[in-house]
Amino acid sequence: MTAKIKICVLCCLLYVPLIAYGQASQKIRPQWLKNYQDIVKDGANYQIILVDNQGPSIETLQNGRLNTLGSYLQSSSKIDGEIDWNASSTTGNTDSNYSTHTLSFKTKTSVETFGYKFIDDYWERIGDYYKYSALYAVTEPGSNTTIKDTFIKNSSYVSDPITWGLSLIPGAAQMHKGSYVKGGIIMVGGVALAGGFIAFENMRSEYMSKITRTHVAHTKKAHNNKANNCETARNLCIGGFAALYIYNIVDAYIAPGARRIIVTPTATTEGQYGISASYNF
Repeated sequence: MTAKIKICVLCCLLYVPLIAYGQASQKIRPQWLKNYQDIVKDGANYQIILVDNQGPSIETLQNGRLNTLGSYLQSSSKIDGEIDWNASSTTGNTDSNYSTHTLSFKTKTSVETFGYKFIDDYWERIGDYYKYSALYAVTEPGSNTTIKDTFIKNSSYVSDPITWGLSLIPGAAQMHKGSYVKGGIIMVGGVALAGGFIAFENMRSEYMSKITRTHVAHTKKAHNNKANNCETARNLCIGGFAALYIYNIVDAYIAPGARRIIVTPTATTEGQYGISASYNF
């Protein structure tokens, strides 16, 4: 009984850190965390900026993300001034809607104005604090502050040709979509079942060969029983692999993956590009 209690306590101690480190706003880290700079289309009048911050409260980090963006712009553009909320189009220090805003900095000699659009965010808990990342499209100061493109958040890979091709390899499509643990389990399971099929088929053939090389009745019967057992195990491996492969194909198409940002221009009724909102699929 004492040994069981120790095992339970050990499992709890191992599980608590997993809870602390496993909390996040999404089950799969968004794709743009790694390739956000590739979001920009040719000829765009903006750049994509990823700003990070950390703290004990996720609400505080979300509410203060615009200040974090302002600090980044001040540092990167070497602006000697403070945010002028009166000159900025953002009201109440928030960017909760997904249209274009302006953020102005008042210096001793001028006012520097940036156009920006909030795209997406992601947070995860690391120990006792949260790490918060916010993605923005930001124009250069003094230029056209209107961001014409629409940024669509999409976690579906149904129309992704790479996913279709990789789905033929068990687990590969899941890894491509960001589900590395699931993809690894499927891939290892597929290899194990395929290896089991080969091993049991070889053993069955060997026992069948031994039957022809002996004339002792009980020995033949023993070899035949072992051959039958190997055949059963081989068939189970075949069935298991078939079931796993079907699951792999269906999951590759249906299950959501790492969230991506799709950029599309939006035309107004006058034929000009206009402001649009982000839609979450």
